[in-house]
Amino acid sequence: MSKENKNHDTLRCYFFGVTTGDKSEESSSGLCGFAIPDLGIVYKDTFEGTVHECQYKGLLILLRFIHNNSKSFRGFEFEILSDAAVVIYQLNHHKSLSKGLRTSYNAVMGYKSKVLFKTSWIPRQENQAISGLLESPPFDPDIVIKFEDKRYSDIDRMGKGHIGR
Repeated sequence: MSKENKNHDTLRCYFFGVTTGDKSEESSSGLCGFAIPDLGIVYKDTFEGTVHECQYKGLLILLRFIHNNSKSFRGFEFEILSDAAVVIYQLNHHKSLSKGLRTSYNAVMGYKSKVLFKTSWIPRQENQAISGLLESPPFDPDIVIKFEDKRYSDIDRMGKGHIGR
């Protein structure tokens, strides 16, 4: 952790993306989303694309959520964890980008100036966004969060997924 981050609390977040396709380069239907276990937040949405596009979508939805709630999350840095090995590798090493993933990668990098986060790989069985088996969430969180930003059109909103608390 750098010097500038020492005064921030860390909040662990998880994202995922899975598809029904047999090959990673095949476009198919899928599911993506994120979880913030300490706040009892789980979000899932459907997606059509390759598995890596779906994984990037899960991360981008998480980053948009964090950014839209930046006032409530002031003072936090985010440790973003996932079993999406290719995505985590690309973000941490800035290489091996396919042409199809460059737009998503650039969008994630655009959030670097807005959200204080780092990404790390974890095994699938530790990805709480997939398992949905969250630790008991707090009964009364001490921060206020928004799930939608009214400034965006219906198309731009995070999706039509289910948000559980």
